[in-house]
Amino acid sequence: FMRRLITFIIDMTLIGFAVMPTHLFVMIVQSNLPSGSNGSWQSMEPFDWTGSILFLAALILFEGVVPWLRGGCTFGGSFTHMTIETRPREGWLRVAFYVARMATLIAVVWWHSGGFNLLVFIGLGIFWLVKRQMPYDLI
Repeated sequence: FMRRLITFIIDMTLIGFAVMPTHLFVMIVQSNLPSGSNGSWQSMEPFDWTGSILFLAALILFEGVVPWLRGGCTFGGSFTHMTIETRPREGWLRVAFYVARMATLIAVVWWHSGGFNLLVFIGLGIFWLVKRQMPYDLI
């Protein structure tokens, strides 16, 4: 579990390093574009929808596309010598595994609704303590 946690922290740090400068660039560009018909300028809003979209895109890239292309190994997994694929899967089973894993990650790290992600995180922790695997590993 500790290796998985370290892998997750490394991956989330890399996602942050990818998203922050990109989001800053988008915010600067947005703040310099005229808004509306009166020609007034937009103010910089640090928590606008573009940050969420960029984070979601980076999450899908780093936790979905990269491991798909690298045999289940994320960048953090390369550091800890781990793979997200617990057994070989092909075809629709592999697609279902990646979709379920991505949905789980999104529910944990991207959902912004009244502590829902904390409940999912606790539920996943309890599931792992009982089964010694994540729910998507059952696929």
